[in-house]
Amino acid sequence: PNAGNARLKLYNVKGQLLEVLADELYSQGKHNLAMDMSEYASGIYILSLESAGKKLQKRITLMK
Repeated sequence: PNAGNARLKLYNVKGQLLEVLADELYSQGKHNLAMDMSEYASGIYILSLESAGKKLQKRITLMK
């Protein structure tokens, strides 16, 4: 809801950081981010979003 820094990270199921997808200042509102997952194998991954002192994690499944 407010402008601020947002950091989006991609982890494997072992908790290892694979990639920082975004780490920058965003304006207020909704934003989209395209991810190129072609170098990763099919499986389960975790997206972690940190912004305004809050952290949200979601499991995603990549199927090729």
